[in-house]
Amino acid sequence: MGNIYDENGFIEHNLTTGDIAWNSACKLVKASPYFEAAVVPELVRTYGYLHDIGKVTLGVPLHEIETAYLILTKGEEWGLVRGGCPKDRKDALRIMANLSLSDSSIYPMIESRYSKNLRLHSFKVYSNEYQTLKSKAKTIVSELTGINEEEINDREVIIFLQSYSLPNTPMKKIALYADSVNLKGKEVDFQTRCEEALHRYNDPLSGDYSLTFTFLIDSTAHRTGQIIREIDIWKNKAH
Repeated sequence: MGNIYDENGFIEHNLTTGDIAWNSACKLVKASPYFEAAVVPELVRTYGYLHDIGKVTLGVPLHEIETAYLILTKGEEWGLVRGGCPKDRKDALRIMANLSLSDSSIYPMIESRYSKNLRLHSFKVYSNEYQTLKSKAKTIVSELTGINEEEINDREVIIFLQSYSLPNTPMKKIALYADSVNLKGKEVDFQTRCEEALHRYNDPLSGDYSLTFTFLIDSTAHRTGQIIREIDIWKNKAH
């Protein structure tokens, strides 16, 4: 399956992420009227089911851009959205594409620019990978902003991607939460998931070996942990 070396594990991870996202979203909607207008459980579940689809064709670095592009360009063909008018279906695809940009790997790569100990920038660290995605990134930004592609320069594309990558809405927080507490098809606490990821990325014998990701995840674990705790609080309020 493309760049995926464990097909069964990949499928299981995506399905479980979708289920966790759905359950979490439903609990938040139940917990507060605020979330009734801000959260659509069906969209975060569908997003979760395919949030890593970009890894199939691209691999790990910046796969979120590939995922967002596939959702926007192939989503209707794949049957991700049905019914309603064309505008409603397109809006739903835009929401899911936007969610994919705050996946748990692009977020720490971009957030790391705030770290005192690690001043890395995702589009510099993975400059070669990003070069192959520039045209797709511009299409994504155009779709999400409504600005014509020819009116957006390369610097503006990166600025918009940086902004969209931050988990700063309820649905983005749920999306990040679902991926961050999912370990081998089971919902676990964030610390356990984080320790497993750090071990895997720091292991030269692992297919995911990457010192860059090791440092990036470690440097942003506190920020991600805050989001995890926030979602957990709201989920408990629904009981």
